[in-house]
Amino acid sequence: MSKNSISIISARGGSKGLPNKNIKPLFGKPLICYTIEQSLRCFDRTVLSSDSTDILSIGRSYKDVEIVKRPQNLSTDDTPKLPVIRHAINELELKSEIIADIQPTSPLRKDESIHEAIEKLNEHIDSENVISISSSDIHPEYNLVTTNNNYLKLLKKPTKPITGRNKLSNHFYLNGSFFIWRYKHLLAEDNTVIRKKSLFVETPKLNSIDIDDIIDFKFAEFIMKTHNEL
Repeated sequence: MSKNSISIISARGGSKGLPNKNIKPLFGKPLICYTIEQSLRCFDRTVLSSDSTDILSIGRSYKDVEIVKRPQNLSTDDTPKLPVIRHAINELELKSEIIADIQPTSPLRKDESIHEAIEKLNEHIDSENVISISSSDIHPEYNLVTTNNNYLKLLKKPTKPITGRNKLSNHFYLNGSFFIWRYKHLLAEDNTVIRKKSLFVETPKLNSIDIDDIIDFKFAEFIMKTHNEL
């Protein structure tokens, strides 16, 4: 467990891609339980923020989970994440060197990845946060395109022809699994997550699945069953 650290789990009740996904049973327990239990293992304090009475009820079933009822104005489809995290901080008057935002839809995330991220943050004292990333097969100079009427256009035109994927530079995507912050930088009036001094931890794709629809859910079920992740 990381000392002087708080995890805030932000779990909205509404979901268009997979209705009620945070409480959907995954091998016998609601999806959100995987993140709650991991947070209790990895952090000093665990906070659950939600607008859903069902989600908050699950949180209350764990004696060490602190509950924040999220207001409706912070529960819309286009609400940024950081104001939600700051709301929980203000409601409970939280203060800690490290505040973690861990995604409730990533049940395969490893404890070791969280510990690695916190260690990295502590090693780089001038850093602002640590963000989880995974390697990407999609590249803006190779197969990431935009459309214009009937025509395709590469998102980024290569300076010279690319003859194969092995010629590409390494590219990554934010998998959303976790964002671990220094307290003072999280409270800054800035809703962007990639800052001037953002660190990263690369996590394997299989451990970074973000469940957004039924296909993601079924894939997570398959991985948990076939890779002994239960």
